[in-house]
Amino acid sequence: MNWYNDFGFEQNPLEPNPFFSDSFLVKYKHETRWIERSLKAENIVLLEGPESSGKTIIAKELTERMNCLYLDAGRISKNNNIEKLIRKRFSRPMLIVDNAQHLTFDNLERIKYFYDKKNVRGVLFTAEFAEDVPFSESLKHRIGRRIVKLRNATAKDAIIITKKRLGKSNPFSDRIILRIFGFSNNDLKLHLNNCEKVLKHLIDNELESISENELNLILSGHVYRQSFSADNCHKCEKELALINDYWRCPVCDTFCLHCGCLVLEEDEECPDCGENL
Repeated sequence: MNWYNDFGFEQNPLEPNPFFSDSFLVKYKHETRWIERSLKAENIVLLEGPESSGKTIIAKELTERMNCLYLDAGRISKNNNIEKLIRKRFSRPMLIVDNAQHLTFDNLERIKYFYDKKNVRGVLFTAEFAEDVPFSESLKHRIGRRIVKLRNATAKDAIIITKKRLGKSNPFSDRIILRIFGFSNNDLKLHLNNCEKVLKHLIDNELESISENELNLILSGHVYRQSFSADNCHKCEKELALINDYWRCPVCDTFCLHCGCLVLEEDEECPDCGENL
């Protein structure tokens, strides 16, 4: 039995890859409609954006909406002739090439040839950085100014996406979601993985919610160790954690993760070591 079955899901709701989950667009709907119109007009478009910005979820949305041929260039061998992949699947498809930075120059030129010969009707390339894709000058000319740029995921995005993914089973407050997103360096894929890690912890320890201190311990890599003076917290009986030379309860104590000194909820930095809290 998987962890997500305990939360009432048949499959992992936090799966980062949109093609292996029931994920859907929560932003960039205007940009997606613009790309759709451009592809229907048989143009070539470049979708550019950092990791976890939403390129693949847009690609999934368009693939399902327009019955496009989707190819992940990261899974195509550099020795593979992309012509065979296109010809054997569809007749005159609209083509979406995700992670186009992994394509060879020759395969990009084959796509351009197919496009010029009307063997593909429209093409969408996605990449983190346009300069990483070995486009020829002639292919750049065909793209022209049809470049859509996405931004990094925001804290607001993380809250919306986490709540939509988990639905009524969501045990996290907005504040906890923001803390997880911060621990994930504002990377949405890593955020989803860390949410999963915390949910597994809740199940393993039969908890309904999690405190910020306990969250910090889980995601910062600190390990729980038994105290020689007291095995568990005298208040909640939770196992104590060793932070430097201090034994702290992750539920009852509020402390600095850097030095272990006790702090107040309203403190912005540790009064002992000066570390930001």
